[in-house]
Amino acid sequence: MFRTRVYWILFFICFSFKISAQFNFGVKTALTLSFAKTENLLFDDPFDYLLYEVMFEDEDVSPTFGLFASLKEDNLYLQSEVLYRNITSNFNYIIWETNPPKTNAAAKRTHFIAVPVMGGVLVDRFKLGVGPVFSFILSENEIFEEFKHFEERREWLEAGFAFNLGVQLLRLNLDFRYELHFNRVADYFVFNQLQAGFGQSPAYLSIGLSYIIR
Repeated sequence: MFRTRVYWILFFICFSFKISAQFNFGVKTALTLSFAKTENLLFDDPFDYLLYEVMFEDEDVSPTFGLFASLKEDNLYLQSEVLYRNITSNFNYIIWETNPPKTNAAAKRTHFIAVPVMGGVLVDRFKLGVGPVFSFILSENEIFEEFKHFEERREWLEAGFAFNLGVQLLRLNLDFRYELHFNRVADYFVFNQLQAGFGQSPAYLSIGLSYIIR
């Protein structure tokens, strides 16, 4: 319900701009820091015997790059971006059912196209905005193939919300963005037909630099 309301609000914002609004487009790059924390996940058999232990360590986010387009009128703006992002999630795991227990590391690499849609206000050279972020998954590798009765059932689309603070310097835009996803880390893990996953949701802080072509 909350997401539906957000999408409708953004829909009406888009159509509230006049045809005479100033239109800009350009290129953008960003560096992103993940706020992911170390967390453990246990997988038991029906008799509560520990089979597998998975430790989520951290996330590495590649530099982001892509295109943006924006509309400005008076003290309002609306900006959409199409950005490529690669996230590597690092895990360690223990297989307790072997003797001795087997330990190993695994890295899940996921390639995204992120589409943030930011709307907000302009004050002199500064802009403050909020809006949804849609992450379309292009490809990713499978991990934990050694686990029995284990699957990865990931949706092709993940959604989140972002808060943006930026400043325009001639043709350059510098912005700081906090992004929080609605899903949980690794909530696509399925063990014995039951959905698993960690308790935290992915959160990121990015510093972006844009160049206005027009």
